[in-house]
Amino acid sequence: MPSIHPSESPPLGWLIPCLAVKDLVASIDWYAKFDLEMYGGNVQENWAMLRNRAVEIHLFQGHIEKDCLNFRGGDLPVIRDALLARGLSTRGEESFAKWTFVDPDGRDVFFDSSPEEMADYAAGKPTTIPFGGDDVHAGEGMDLGNFAVCLNCADLAATSKFYETLGFQPTMGEPEQGWSILTRVDHPPEFGKRMSTTSLSLFQGMIPADTLNFRGGNVGEIAATLAERGVHLGDGLQTAADGGESLFLMDPDGHPILFDTSPPERLY
Repeated sequence: MPSIHPSESPPLGWLIPCLAVKDLVASIDWYAKFDLEMYGGNVQENWAMLRNRAVEIHLFQGHIEKDCLNFRGGDLPVIRDALLARGLSTRGEESFAKWTFVDPDGRDVFFDSSPEEMADYAAGKPTTIPFGGDDVHAGEGMDLGNFAVCLNCADLAATSKFYETLGFQPTMGEPEQGWSILTRVDHPPEFGKRMSTTSLSLFQGMIPADTLNFRGGNVGEIAATLAERGVHLGDGLQTAADGGESLFLMDPDGHPILFDTSPPERLY
């Protein structure tokens, strides 16, 4: 298997959004309607790991006060030394086993890992279910499309500089209009292609809050399935003049979720 991180220096690990929830069981049940199924965690301890193909999110009740970004699997001492040498500072006194940086918008960027995850990542093993070669529909359940975390930024340039220091690079966008897409250097976005890692989309003055964004899926079919499963669809399916489709939802804790697919980036 080719490495999933051939050009990162240092390899940071898998990027997973962590969401603060009020009622873990209710949130697990809600995300299950998207075929994001629990594969790890402990309900009794108020945390859960959910996955659908290459989409992964973690839910925490009471463990975190606000949403954060979590990197897992990398060589933690090597990463810490490299990022400190680049001028970043950790929040407080934390161990080499785990630590937190704070981005310019006050967002926690948390690094920790288990020995098993570090071994898997070093071997180039994806944390999520393999795509099955060229079959973009490989896997079970609803195909949500590519996954990106959209960050609401007060100062696009400052936030972009922070994540570039971590090792991301701007690959698309129009910064003068307030938006930019950052990816790992070995995973540039391509319309109509499945991405194997999470990208970051930065927006200044364009979104009200950090948003979970799914792109490339059949939004019409997703909307119909969610409606059948009892999910409130907000303003419903929106169709653009060029045939693009979008759907905007809110989860039980008010996290915005956007399905948005233009014709060139469809995976179906």
